[in-house]
Order: sequence, then C-alpha cells, then structure tokens
Amino acid sequence: MMRAARPIACLALILAAACGPKPRPMTIRDLQSSDVGLCYTHASIGNNHFKGQGTLMAYVASDGAIPAAWFNDGGKLDSPVFYRCMTALVVESKHEATKSDHIFGWQVMCDSDESHGCMTHPLDALPPPVDESLAQASLTFSDWADASDKGWGYYYVHNHSDALATFRAAAEANPNDARAQRGLALSLIATGGDIKKAREAADKGVALEKNAASLEALVRVCLKSGDDECAYSNYAEAVKAADVRDRRLDIASLTEPVKAAADRLAAADKAKTAEADKARAEAEAKLAKADPLGCYKMVGEEQAKCYVKRCFEAGAQAYAQELTKASGAAYAAGEMISAPGLNGATVVTIPIRAGKHKKGAQNMDASWTVVLGDNIDMQPYKQNIPAYNISKDHNACKR
Repeated sequence: MMRAARPIACLALILAAACGPKPRPMTIRDLQSSDVGLCYTHASIGNNHFKGQGTLMAYVASDGAIPAAWFNDGGKLDSPVFYRCMTALVVESKHEATKSDHIFGWQVMCDSDESHGCMTHPLDALPPPVDESLAQASLTFSDWADASDKGWGYYYVHNHSDALATFRAAAEANPNDARAQRGLALSLIATGGDIKKAREAADKGVALEKNAASLEALVRVCLKSGDDECAYSNYAEAVKAADVRDRRLDIASLTEPVKAAADRLAAADKAKTAEADKARAEAEAKLAKADPLGCYKMVGEEQAKCYVKRCFEAGAQAYAQELTKASGAAYAAGEMISAPGLNGATVVTIPIRAGKHKKGAQNMDASWTVVLGDNIDMQPYKQNIPAYNISKDHNACKR
C-alpha cells in the first residue's frame, strides 16, 4: 500500500486549525504512529502525560476517503485537544477503495510514560456502546464532506434529529442517492418517525443499489416494524453480498436481533405445524368415528365393496330373513363380489340365495353401482329390486 508523506509543518498547522480548506484526498494514506505521537505530545502539554483508552471511529466512503471521524468512547482520556487532533488527522487520511461506504475503527491506548505515548490498533470487533456526549462533541467532518456524508456522521454519533434533517434534504435534492435513502430510512426509525415512510425509503435504497449496505438498512426497518420474515430473508441476502466484508461492523450488530427473529419464525412455524397436526388428528378421528371400517383409506374396488358392506351388509341379512319368512325358503346373504362397471364405476353384489338351492327358489342378489369421489354415490344396479328394497328399508348409512 502506498502512503503519502505528511509534511510536519502542515501537521503543526492542523493542530492550530490553520491549514485552510483541504481537497478530497487522492493518495492512500493510513493513520500512522507518528501522527498519533504528534497528537499525544501536543495534548500532553500541561496535562501531565494523560493516559487511558478509547475507540476512534471513521465513516469511510467507497473510494476510501474519510468524510467524518469521531471518538466513540474514551472519556478517561479526557483530552478534547487529543480528540480534535486525532479526528482532524483521520479526515485527511485515505484507505483503499472498497465496494461500499462503511465504518472503520481504531483502538487507541495512551500510556502515562512519555516514551510510549499512544498506540492504535485497527478495531476487529464491535465498538463499545456510543458515549453520545463525547461522540457528538468530537465529531469532525472533512472540508469536502457532502450532505449524505454528514448525515452518516450525525447518524453514527446518535445525533438522529440532525441526521434526519440532513438525509431528508439530501434525498429531496437527489432522489437517486442510495446513501441518502437508506440513511433517511434509518433516521426515521431512530427518531420514532413514520415506519411506512421508512420502509419506502429503505425499499428505494435497495432498488437503487442492492448491496449489503442497503439490505442492512431494510433489515433494521423490518425489525423495527416486527416483520421477522422480511428481516430474516434480507439479512440472508446481505451476508452474501459482495460488500459484506466492508460492512462487517454494521452487519455484526444485526446478528443477535436477526437470530431472535429467526427463532420467532421457527416458533411460529412449529405452532402452525402443531395446529395443523391437531386439525388432521381431529379430522382423522371424525372420519374414523363416521367410517369405522376405514373405507376412506382404501381405493378402487376395495373401497367400493367397503362402502357397500358398511351401508348394506346388515340390511342384506335382514332382507334375507324377510324373504325366508315370506317364501319359506332359507335365504342368506353371501360374501360380496365386485366387477368393473361403466365410466369407472364399480358394480358390487351381495348374493342372497336360498339354502341348498331349494327348488323353485329364485336368486335375490342385490347389486349396486358405486361411483367413488368426494361424494360416494351408490344406486341399485339396473333397477335391481333387492338392492332397491335394502336401500330403502335397511340402509345403515341413511341419515
């Protein structure tokens, strides 16, 4: 990585806030130990070599330039001079270009031993909770920061009223500014604004530039509105986006709330499944009660025979007894048989015949045409008289 040298004379002028307006940096330059040492030396004058630690944060544009910097926490350092010096140097720095704007941080540790001064290490985890008073007091903008840059600076230090006003103006001036749209969405929910307008702005941000940054904003709006499905599905897309590594600190803060949303979705699905299982069990029990032979579980001719047995088997036996009394011949109902009928129907027959083939006794077989479907239709086959009489007088299924 190439780094441009910073003239010491200009650094001294920075500390005095006298270097004049600075252009947007074009050359990559990290915050260096010599910069930190200079700020420490300057802040130590009359401060007995202060000590402590804090978190220095920056809002980084996609080209690597830094329009805003602030101290997230670090009240124990208790040196406004040091804060101003460090944030002034950060907004003159430039990182490598990335796929998206994002935040970047350094852990700053200062020792009372003058020989050590202060050291910085890039932040690789979520920063501590924001010390709003310190963050807002130390917020520094570059001379070239635009409205959206400033809106994000205000947003990250929790000056949400200024962030909302700034983003709203930026979005009105340029409705196609994706950063302004997602910033507007987040500022609206941070200030308790209209959740519907926040969702509209978040959706527009995604439409303009679908990446981890815009999806993250949409996830936050969805969480605020209680739309767990929206939050979970868009988070799943955000973590697969090309710029997710750049946005890792922002995305990391969503891990727990999205997990909670996923847990709620899983619990709701489990409850729905349990409810559906219960409804199926109740329906099964109802069917079993109404159809103790389990005909509804069968198919084809077996099902047709089952329904005839359920409705007419006992009736066929009663009819056989009536025939016996009327004729003197010992009629009895035999075992059912079935055969294919027309148009997919099944013809089911209960043989009703006189014992030992008594001479002169007629066969009184009862036959039905059975049509299966949502409603079971059983009609006497070709006006079969025994089937008609049994259906009329001995139908166990007749309501």
